[in-house]
Amino acid sequence: MELTTHTFSPRQISAKGFKLGLVTTTQWNDEITVNLYRYAYKALSCLVASGQNIHSWKVPGCFGLIYVAYNPCHRNSIDCHYGFIGTMIKGEIKHFEYVCEAVSQDINQYQI
Repeated sequence: MELTTHTFSPRQISAKGFKLGLVTTTQWNDEITVNLYRYAYKALSCLVASGQNIHSWKVPGCFGLIYVAYNPCHRNSIDCHYGFIGTMIKGEIKHFEYVCEAVSQDINQYQI
């Protein structure tokens, strides 16, 4: 699956000097999350002016996304988490609703 290419222009926005975190899932729907990660990384690179200030973590599934945010080892190495990238594709069982709700609640709680 190929996504369309967008040109990023940071305009007046700058995160130069900040260390930003980007967390992505790796086990499920890799063909989607790889492209989402690639474009998020590209957008962040425009903001921070250095790929060295973007710290990336990969986790096996959606429940792992928030673990990285709360883990002190990861949290102390960056100024803020920029993005949590994961995908859920709805199937025929209720598992989709339970996982989406739990992960959404965790990410919302982390923002508070």
